[in-house]
Amino acid sequence: MVSDISGKYGKEIKRFKFDGSYPGCDAILLNGSFIVYEYGLLIKGLTPGSVFYVKWKDMSHVILYGGEIAKVTIEMENNYGEIVAESRDKPEDIEEFYDLVSEQKEKYGNYESLKKLKVDLEEISIIMDTNRWEHEAYLDTQTGKIIYIPVELNEDNIYEEEYISGLPEWEREMVEDVKAIYEDEENRYVIIPERSSSEAYENMVRFTKTLDDPDISDKLFDALDRRGAFRRFKDVLRRYPDIDEQWYKFKEKIEKQEVRKWLWRIGIDPID
Repeated sequence: MVSDISGKYGKEIKRFKFDGSYPGCDAILLNGSFIVYEYGLLIKGLTPGSVFYVKWKDMSHVILYGGEIAKVTIEMENNYGEIVAESRDKPEDIEEFYDLVSEQKEKYGNYESLKKLKVDLEEISIIMDTNRWEHEAYLDTQTGKIIYIPVELNEDNIYEEEYISGLPEWEREMVEDVKAIYEDEENRYVIIPERSSSEAYENMVRFTKTLDDPDISDKLFDALDRRGAFRRFKDVLRRYPDIDEQWYKFKEKIEKQEVRKWLWRIGIDPID
């Protein structure tokens, strides 16, 4: 209950009015207030004087159901039961509620709160698409700085003064940062992951499903279903400049969101 909650809820994001139930209630009750806060979900008024609060990390699954009655079911950890919000006449509100709850759960699934940090989402996204044979890249979780480690610098030679002296000036300037990464015992520096080809492929599929023109979408799906899918997909897009522009806007947006999700997993709420 709320009396057991320590600390603040964080900022209020949005309020919703739905029929609903929560652990300890056997039936659907009316006119509940489902208030989405930064750090958890507050439910009020399902019964006189009732208030229930759950932190995002205490949720295991969030499920959206369509049909005559739109419904969101939130399954709780440790068999506490489930929270249900449903509506006959506001399916769009149920969907918005689901999206907000899902995003906040993803953000705070492992942390009570996240550290605000100014980072360059676009640069990190580009790094995720870069082959690692050229260099590794790390994020300084204290400053937001991105540090590159070229293949010429590694644990075997970073302390060899004669070797370092023979490197170009730009690599010599990186030595102290690279040493700090290798000597890090507090997990200050986190390697930026590489985006998998399966993720990139799925983004192309998701984009193709958004298109209204069945002829173009059929051509793109055909390209994705054949050998050399990435090249064929781009070849089709080149024939349709407007769709090509839509793709790059879609790609930039969705890949930045992937960066945010990675940052959330390491405890950072990015300020772009």
